[in-house]
Amino acid sequence: MSTATTDNYFTIAKEDDNSASHVPALDSTDTPRVRRIAAAVERSRLEYLPEHAYVEREWFLKSSPRSHIKPKIDRQCLEYTTTKLYCRGEYAKALEQILEAFQTTGEPEPMSQELLDIGIRSAIGANDPVNAVGLARLGKSSWKRIQAGGAATAADAFNFANLPFDAFEPLITSISTFGLQAPILERLLATIDRVAEKSDVLKDFRSMVLAAKMRRQEPGNSIFETSIPSSSLPEAQLDRAEGTHQVDDVVALALALRLENDVDLRGALLRLGKGAGDVETKAKGVREL
Repeated sequence: MSTATTDNYFTIAKEDDNSASHVPALDSTDTPRVRRIAAAVERSRLEYLPEHAYVEREWFLKSSPRSHIKPKIDRQCLEYTTTKLYCRGEYAKALEQILEAFQTTGEPEPMSQELLDIGIRSAIGANDPVNAVGLARLGKSSWKRIQAGGAATAADAFNFANLPFDAFEPLITSISTFGLQAPILERLLATIDRVAEKSDVLKDFRSMVLAAKMRRQEPGNSIFETSIPSSSLPEAQLDRAEGTHQVDDVVALALALRLENDVDLRGALLRLGKGAGDVETKAKGVREL
């Protein structure tokens, strides 16, 4: 290239412009960033295989095992379908699905309290005392958990199968754990009445339960009250509700009820004594507590 002087400056400048216009532009697709992105895309095609997920219609109604579904989701769908069948009055179909699910798992833990409750009710509705008692005994661990409803349903199953002595255990366990509740007390009275031969200690126990039940029915009464007006009781039940409302021999009562141990029975008697007004309990102030 010639040296630029005052004489040829214009010519050299024009040559520089022409040469610069013919220089190829940089390829933007060949930058390091673009190359890294292209390499990552190609690598992802090799590492992540193409997959297609879909949900089949009415998959929860099929009886075939579905191992690819999470157990929690599967149990929720089973509860939904069995509850729907029970509300329709199709007790045998609901019971069949619950028993099939239990045979598949082989363990009582996956059976929720709701599923056991629907199963027992379906067995009673389908006039199947064998499965009703089986499911009731299966849920024995739930009598002390969550609520008293499991014990009440189990007692219904035992009474339905004409096993009143087996119904005493869930009811007494419920009273000892959750306290005095009207549905439990009513079932306990009905179960005692199903016993043909009643000993003296069983009669005293019935009087105690009846007194606690009557006090629970009175508006405004609580476990802190020590007595109930006799005029507020119906005349037909006055004679049966009056008395000492105490059971002196706990061991004899446990034998009369055919209980394996008297631990829950002692707790139930303590609550019944408070409910019947035999145990004086005074409300404590904030400073005393």
